[in-house]
Amino acid sequence: MRNKLLILGAATLLSLAATMPAQAQNKALRQFCREYRGQAEIHTFAVGRPLLALASWVIPNEDEDTRVVKHLLHHLRRVKLYVMQVDSDAKIDNSAMARLKASLEKAHFESLADVKSKDAVVHVMSDGKPEDLGNVVLAVKSETDVVFVSLRTNLKLQEVADVINKYALSDLHLPNGRQAGTKDNNSKPEAPKAVTAVDSVDTVALQQ
Repeated sequence: MRNKLLILGAATLLSLAATMPAQAQNKALRQFCREYRGQAEIHTFAVGRPLLALASWVIPNEDEDTRVVKHLLHHLRRVKLYVMQVDSDAKIDNSAMARLKASLEKAHFESLADVKSKDAVVHVMSDGKPEDLGNVVLAVKSETDVVFVSLRTNLKLQEVADVINKYALSDLHLPNGRQAGTKDNNSKPEAPKAVTAVDSVDTVALQQ
């Protein structure tokens, strides 16, 4: 009986430890939304694993784009959306986004990429490792709108990089100066590395 109680206690602690990062990211996002209460229209949507699995199953395997979507859905465990539309007399300033990123960094999130276009900025942060990204926050910000996507996934960093390369190609510039989608014939294969910054691009690099 004692051994069973010890096992149950250990399992409970492990499950709590696994949910703490997800709680931290959602807390940071809720706090950001509260800053604009009364100045913005805010909606939240959550989708759990059963519906994600169903969507992955029903989407036809017709072409490369649908195969990419099916693969991404298959590796998602939970998705929560925060959609903010700010009133015409207000705007979302960069200092608020900086505070959000600082809050996530305190929860052990690291920046994977910052992609800029003429009208929006995309921030990607994760608390996982290259072989298992774990909890991911995707923030798409314009002057009057913000969409946060809070993910729980077991996708690999290389898989996310492949999607970025596919839809950005020459528009996406990596920190070492090479364009995404190009290869250096003299270079040796490297293990996936987290992208910590991305230069400005002319078009939105992440498309749905």
